Amino acid sequence: MTINQIIMYLMAFGAALGGIDQILGNRFGYGEKFENGFRMLGPVALAMAGDIGDFGDRSQVRIVREKEGVTDIKTFDVRSNDIINSEFYYIEPNDVIYIQRIKGQSFGINSVTTTISVVATTLAFGGFVYGLVTRIINSVEDSQTE
Repeated sequence: MTINQIIMYLMAFGAALGGIDQILGNRFGYGEKFENGFRMLGPVALAMAGDIGDFGDRSQVRIVREKEGVTDIKTFDVRSNDIINSEFYYIEPNDVIYIQRIKGQSFGINSVTTTISVVATTLAFGGFVYGLVTRIINSVEDSQTE
């Protein structure tokens, strides 16, 4: 048995203990910790998904939640602190997070490495086209002189 397996078994035991304590009414206080850990899965899920990309609109993030047949849609700005005190801070099962794309932005040069790669690629392609055209012209001229 490796150390990783031992750690996984200990984590599973702790989760089971917290879940059982929660079911029994939080007698030992482990249930509250279990619930807090479960609630933190929302921010963890967003982090595991790779955060919001460069073209995601951070001011128009929507969470769609259905409770008892009623659909509730909350739009918020993830850059503000307002969401922390909201009921939508904790992601629940079957919640849908929708991140709208920024309109009108499909390509942008926003770093030095991107600028260098765009310039280098353009120069390389230009050199390729120039060399190809030069060879074609030379071969046409050589065939005409013969």
